[in-house]
Amino acid sequence: MYNKHGIDYRPENCYLDDNRRLLISATGLNGYAIYTLLLNKIYGEEGYFVKWTSDVEALFAFQIGESKTSAVSECVKYLLARGFFDKKMYEKYHILTSLEIQQEYERVTTKRVNQWHTPQYVYSSILSRQNDGRMSQKDSNSGENDSKNNTEKRTAKQSESKSESNSNSESESICEPTPAELLSQKLNKRLKNKNLKIDINEINLDRLCNAVLESDFLQKADNLTVDWLVKHYEQVVRGDYKNLDKTKQQNSAVIHQRQYTKEELDNVYDNIEDWI
Repeated sequence: MYNKHGIDYRPENCYLDDNRRLLISATGLNGYAIYTLLLNKIYGEEGYFVKWTSDVEALFAFQIGESKTSAVSECVKYLLARGFFDKKMYEKYHILTSLEIQQEYERVTTKRVNQWHTPQYVYSSILSRQNDGRMSQKDSNSGENDSKNNTEKRTAKQSESKSESNSNSESESICEPTPAELLSQKLNKRLKNKNLKIDINEINLDRLCNAVLESDFLQKADNLTVDWLVKHYEQVVRGDYKNLDKTKQQNSAVIHQRQYTKEELDNVYDNIEDWI
């Protein structure tokens, strides 16, 4: 019986991408089975994460028929190192989750009232997008209850409110799209117009965007193109390319959640326009 937070079904891609093929190569089919069962546990119980302690690991190993926890432990270490699960989330909260998992959970449970029951484990970009959606829905419902005679008056008030908001934008937190979201939109639009020898559905735009935005090497590249990024997708998200320092190699595929200042956003937008 599933926990009320979880879901009863999750889609599974029939095509194995390079990361999953490398997982099988490194850990065997047994490792791939452990990863699949971990996803079932995450989606079926809490929905978008699982608390991962030594006790939970031991019980999980027992439930799937592993006599020792070592096989499960080694597989989890590999999954964290390769970005299947977010290493920073694990180190901070001792949970297994990822942006991809949370995006899928968000899609399936979009109509739930208490969708994110443990919000401290949720990526800030997801919560921000959800809050924006609620505000839009609230404005829509409010508009339906108003009479037609008050339409012009309401529009004027909204315009005045937006103007005041813009005048105070420097002192308030930034509500416009993050650099990763902007870059993802631009890449997605450009990729649809490209005749590339690669399945675009296998590209995680969020991982790619954050890898680019966190890399000084890529930010300063003069000849960076969409074709090159797509062709070297796996290499980029791993941070495995020339002149990249060790710190960037370790963190290039991690989803960073810090708030960007207006100056940083402007600089990133300029860089994006240069090579997109």
